[in-house]
Amino acid sequence: MEDFKDKVYQLLQQGKYNDAIDLCDKEILINPNDLNLYYLKATAHFMQKQYPRALLTINKSIKINKNLFNLGFKGNILWRMGDKTAAIDCLNESLEINNTFTPALCLRSRIYLSMGEYSKAITDAKSILEITPDNDDAFSIIAEIERINGHANNSIENYKKAIECNPNYKVNYWNLGNCYCDIKEYDKAIVEYKTALKIDNKYSDCYLSLGNVYSNLKNYDKAIEYYTLAIENNSTNGIPCNHYNGRAYAYLYKGDLEHALEDINRAIEYNCSYYYNYLTRANIYWAMQKYDMAIKDCKYVMEYAPDIILSYTTISSILAEQNKYYEAIKYIDIALKLKPNDPELLKIKFEYSKYL
Repeated sequence: MEDFKDKVYQLLQQGKYNDAIDLCDKEILINPNDLNLYYLKATAHFMQKQYPRALLTINKSIKINKNLFNLGFKGNILWRMGDKTAAIDCLNESLEINNTFTPALCLRSRIYLSMGEYSKAITDAKSILEITPDNDDAFSIIAEIERINGHANNSIENYKKAIECNPNYKVNYWNLGNCYCDIKEYDKAIVEYKTALKIDNKYSDCYLSLGNVYSNLKNYDKAIEYYTLAIENNSTNGIPCNHYNGRAYAYLYKGDLEHALEDINRAIEYNCSYYYNYLTRANIYWAMQKYDMAIKDCKYVMEYAPDIILSYTTISSILAEQNKYYEAIKYIDIALKLKPNDPELLKIKFEYSKYL
């Protein structure tokens, strides 16, 4: 059986998922009650992201003999399918068999984290560290929760511990860089991002973050360089909406309005429901003195996402530039309904009132 497993895993490592499935199917015809064959086949489906097929296959393994491994795997499949409650139920069942099964504890902690159940997530993470004190995933979970709670220094400390446990995992360096960005320690952030890129020089998220850092530092040429690398290396990482949005802003601040408009239109094309893209385009049209088009984009955001205060302040600024202070104040008043007594909004209103 070990030789057979080796053959299957070799095919999986080569990305030959269908060949691995065919090999398992042939063996299942000979040994239909071997739960390990279904586990291997489910793994191939899982790696193909064919989660319903993986679920169907792992259920066959569980039907033959329920154990902590196939229950834990089923929990992972259900989580990927978006059924978090069912996933936790499966993981609980796995942990009833063995409450020190760290893969199940790790996954349950991650699911609790995604559900906002932070105390449960931390409890599981601490349980993991009692069993395996060098578990980088447990430290990274704690670090992520500390960051969410606004405790940047605690988050940094835990990401550093995660990196000590597993110095070859790029994501922890990226997350550590993000923590340094939170407290505006950009030089340290750059070091961590570049360390992650030494591990994987096609890490699109890292290039994007470097673009954001250099944009914050007002080094727009460097920002554009890294946003471009983020776009070029984005083949396996979803829709590059933020990549084009970031580069558009860098072009805007450089005064290259044509390239800025080209990029933001691409961002909108990739994700037409991300309303901040329209506000970026409004700023570009504003810089081009195409006021009507800028106002149109602001009003579009107001219609479909009326709680975004930036749309009201942007349109107000555009109107004020045209000496339309009465209309500008009207939009500041709407913003004040969303954020009453905000000192910045009140200051803007006071300044505009001088011109009435």
